[in-house]
Amino acid sequence: MANHPCLCVGTFFSLILEGMPNSGKKRKGENANYAIMENLLKVMSPEFKWESDSDKSTVTSKLKSCKTYGDITPLTDKICIDSFDQLVKGDYPAALERMVAFTKKYMSNEKKDWLASALIELVNMDDLLGKNIFFATENGDGVLTDSLTDKVHYLEPLLLGIWHHIVVNCCDNTVGENIISSWYEEKADKHETAKFISDVGKNPKFQVKVEFLDTISQSDNDRDDNGQNEFCFRNGNEENSMGSSKTNNFFGKGSVQIANNIYNIGHVEHLD
Repeated sequence: MANHPCLCVGTFFSLILEGMPNSGKKRKGENANYAIMENLLKVMSPEFKWESDSDKSTVTSKLKSCKTYGDITPLTDKICIDSFDQLVKGDYPAALERMVAFTKKYMSNEKKDWLASALIELVNMDDLLGKNIFFATENGDGVLTDSLTDKVHYLEPLLLGIWHHIVVNCCDNTVGENIISSWYEEKADKHETAKFISDVGKNPKFQVKVEFLDTISQSDNDRDDNGQNEFCFRNGNEENSMGSSKTNNFFGKGSVQIANNIYNIGHVEHLD
């Protein structure tokens, strides 16, 4: 049990940092660890800001290393937790829009497949989770723990589903302390950035290919034969029609459909 993988804020955040294009390097400014953590916390609580400069560095360090964290974050505020839970379950596109903004700001195309594989591997190897449900698909459907490899096609819903699960269910950040220690090489100097040495994400059983979710809405001048706005999704240079907002007869990857509605999440406000 010494190196038993456990899902918590620290293990999740550490993998996100390794999935960024400048992983393993000292980050500053808006790419500093505390800034990334602040924007991740804003996915659950958009009004969150660090109370002081000392808090942002100290608390972020504790969160990343799977230490107990204080009550200055929304992670310990039941009202914030319940609000985020209700948003994910009741207005999934709004919750997903927040994670899309976070991903656009920080995530690396080169490492997106590894990050998804590493997260799914961590979830599946954590037998403390059991048969939990993660809201990790683009249309907000719940996916069982052992079905993530088959059902997940986009990075942002996967990040949102796991983050939601952690916020709502994983109140003990210390459960990942041992696995975090095994992921990093011991530092010779406390001012150095610890080197990530884990093979997590390289297990063929959990390797997946994911895309970034990038949806757009046609302008008012681009309408179908019935005069209705068409919804499209763009994947790289590819663009596919997904039907009209009137009929909603079909939808493609990249859209978000709940009940009989297709939601456009193409307009994303940048996180501070």
